[in-house]
Amino acid sequence: MIQYTIDGAARLIKVRMSGDNHCDDLEEHYAQVYRDPEYDVTFDSILQVDEDAGGPILGDLPKVKQLLELVAQSPRAKKKWAVVIPNVFKRLLVEYVLKDVSMKPVEMRFFDSEMNALAWLNSDVQSSCPIATNH
Repeated sequence: MIQYTIDGAARLIKVRMSGDNHCDDLEEHYAQVYRDPEYDVTFDSILQVDEDAGGPILGDLPKVKQLLELVAQSPRAKKKWAVVIPNVFKRLLVEYVLKDVSMKPVEMRFFDSEMNALAWLNSDVQSSCPIATNH
C-alpha cells in the first residue's frame, strides 16, 4: 500500500510504502498525487519504506527505473526526494538497482532514518550527484 499526505506549509509530500506493491501501484500513486489540488510541482518528497514493504515491486525494479525517470522529468522542477529505508540490505539493493537512473532535475538520496532525511530536505545544499546516499 502506498499512502501520501501533502504538507503545504512545509512544501513537502510525505509518502509511506508498506506491504507488497507492484510498479502499477507506484504509477497510480504518482497519478493521484498529480491530480491532487494541493500538489505543487516544486514540493520536495520523503518516501518512508516500512520494514514489511517489498514483494513484487522489487522484481519490478527495471520498470520502476523507467517510471522514476519519467516522473522526475515531468513536470520539470528542481526538487529533492528523500527515500528512507531503515533495512540496510534492502536500502543497498534499491540504491544499486537505481544507480544509473537519470533523475535530473530531481536529486534523490537514500537514508536510514527520517531525521537524517528531513535534515537534508531542510538544507539548501544541492549536490551535483543525481543519486547519492547517506547511511
